[in-house]
Amino acid sequence: MCIIAHKPAGVHLMGDDVLFNCFENNPDGAGLMYLYQGSVRIIKGFMRFTDLLESLLSLEKKVKSLTDIDMVIHFRYATQGSICAQNCHPFPCSSNDKDLRSLNLSALTGIAHNGVINFCSTKKRSKLSDTQIFIRDYLSRIPYRDLYNSAINKLIYEATNSKFAIMSQRGVDLIGPFVDHKGIFYSNSSFMVDDRIKKWCFDEDLDYCDSCGKLSVGEYFYDMWLCPQCLSYFNEDY
Repeated sequence: MCIIAHKPAGVHLMGDDVLFNCFENNPDGAGLMYLYQGSVRIIKGFMRFTDLLESLLSLEKKVKSLTDIDMVIHFRYATQGSICAQNCHPFPCSSNDKDLRSLNLSALTGIAHNGVINFCSTKKRSKLSDTQIFIRDYLSRIPYRDLYNSAINKLIYEATNSKFAIMSQRGVDLIGPFVDHKGIFYSNSSFMVDDRIKKWCFDEDLDYCDSCGKLSVGEYFYDMWLCPQCLSYFNEDY
């Protein structure tokens, strides 16, 4: 499925509980892009939630306030293309495979996608995803100014049945319906946090379960950090 979150400049970044929920529901890697000093900066390949948090903390030191910058964060749920850091969104609008797989770069235009583009279908473990192929073979051929033309945006949406966030010096254009929640725009509702997550997310320590590998609150059990589900399983054996 994936989810795109667009935080406009002047809006506070969503809480850690929302970030965590987006990652849990779309666990195949994350990335972000932001406007800074006249260009789009893309950083991606966060395969662990803690890596994303550390990057956001580093970015805040660099720009002084995350509230002040236009930002798009993408959480991937892989449907096509291999699960790897290089296939995380966002991508530059480029026809060059190396650029599309780069983990850290500046670009004129950055693109994040939510959906499946059937006519760019690839094998599950292929080097490039359908999104990268669509950008390389189609979007990169559209003149820069036309990417922000409402008629072109409508054609992109109807051709792909997908949602996009396109960032440039002009700001961010959203293609397709987005959910506005507290000033942040989400491409679907998988950001929503239930009471269970609100109760314990970041009120207690989070770590990766030594048994199942899931990021979760938990407890130590015979020197193993276990999520509640695995802890219950191990307790049945003792």
